[in-house]
Amino acid sequence: MPAAMNPATGNGKMRFACRGTSFFSRILAGQGRSPDEQAFCQRVRSARDARLSFRGNHAKSGLRIRTYAIAMQAVICVGSMILPARACAEMEETSLMGGGVRTRPAYDGSSSRVQDRIPLIRYFGTPWFLRTSQEILEGGVRTQVGPGLHVGVQLAYEPARETSESRFLLLHHVHDVDYGTSAGAYSEWESNIGPTPTSLLARVRQDTRISHGYQADVRVNAGIFRGGPVEAALFAQTTWASRNANDVLYGVRQEESATTGLPAFQPGSGWSFGSAGLLASVNVASHWVIVGTGERHWLSGHVAHSPLAERSGGCYASVGLAYRF
Repeated sequence: MPAAMNPATGNGKMRFACRGTSFFSRILAGQGRSPDEQAFCQRVRSARDARLSFRGNHAKSGLRIRTYAIAMQAVICVGSMILPARACAEMEETSLMGGGVRTRPAYDGSSSRVQDRIPLIRYFGTPWFLRTSQEILEGGVRTQVGPGLHVGVQLAYEPARETSESRFLLLHHVHDVDYGTSAGAYSEWESNIGPTPTSLLARVRQDTRISHGYQADVRVNAGIFRGGPVEAALFAQTTWASRNANDVLYGVRQEESATTGLPAFQPGSGWSFGSAGLLASVNVASHWVIVGTGERHWLSGHVAHSPLAERSGGCYASVGLAYRF
């Protein structure tokens, strides 16, 4: 007779009939013969379920890790296919001319918005150039002094601040600032940084109305995509302005304070604003291209605290159609 615990020996030990079934399978089945045995079986089943749950969660975690790894490999693979194509792309200097529409704040720091028509111009000749692609309308002469490096002089259009475009300025009877022009010099470097076509512009410009001061800009453009008819680039710019230049747009003199009800304010020189945005173009025909931009401006330095600044910045967006030649 197979060994079995003797039912007559009631000494408090666990007693299981093992005939025909293994000891552990009977434990897991909960086939104990006494309350103590039933409790023991329950503890065994709980330990087993906890162990199986841990294994299941560990397997799920491993699956998530493998999924992330596969996704990263896919990104790297796609990037390796895109980047060599971009690495061969040079910053274009093809000429174009057209027009578009733009939505913008009445002035940087205004809560009022304005829609207006804008020119789209980019022309590079020898030695003349004319463009709107670097934040302002400017034209002049330039010459190449090194690989990808140009220097030149330019005249630029300086925008106005029209009281009629802003509810805040109308309410406080703030005077207009007229359109003007500036003259200055610039240098621009174009090259590839790794796979990315990049340009860096440094420019200084003095308003032809000498009392309106001068400004200096630093701007960077970086191509991020070129595929089929679509091209896209990111850009960022920061502008430093003299005390007079900041005062023209954001200062409030004592006599103006009396008529406007705003506190007197005289900004000093310093960084006046920064901007960042996206430029995209789509070729729609052999010589026609749709151009769109979106950007954000931030006031900085002294002008950010001007009583004429209703907010810290504003958004610009434009779209237009141009003929490429």
